[in-house]
Amino acid sequence: NREARDQLLKVLAGGMTDFAIWEQLLFLDNDLQDWQGLYEHGGQALELFPNQAQFYFLRAIGALQLTKYQDAVTLVEEGLNYVVDNKFLQGQMVFLHGEALYKLDRQEEAFALFDQALALDPENYIAMNNYAYYLSLANRDLERAGDHICNICETIVYMVEAKREHLN
Repeated sequence: NREARDQLLKVLAGGMTDFAIWEQLLFLDNDLQDWQGLYEHGGQALELFPNQAQFYFLRAIGALQLTKYQDAVTLVEEGLNYVVDNKFLQGQMVFLHGEALYKLDRQEEAFALFDQALALDPENYIAMNNYAYYLSLANRDLERAGDHICNICETIVYMVEAKREHLN
């Protein structure tokens, strides 16, 4: 993946403004967990393609991983304006928004966003897991937290054994 990214960077250094190449670069930064690269390249991509929700989302991931929480909030809020007919991406962005707000100690707003994210994407198991964890840390809505964990476990059982077990 590093070699592929290096090749893409060489192509882009020549002034290439192809959307697909920028998108692939950001995917590779994310896969490599190069958060600084994702953040910086995301900013460059947004200069070229300011109406692409996915680029806001990917740069916000970089911002969150670099503990630039307020920047992540701003990016997601701006990016949500460009999501069109894509509940999956919208759900991911709302979840990321909640994560950033939680890190900024804005727990109530974050919890409301986690609920919204799960309504948009009921199979977002990372959101379920994190939300359940944050609820348990706050010692509140423990039944809901348990339900989320049971849903995750049921899905794992289903993926391994190809049968649906109801654990709650």
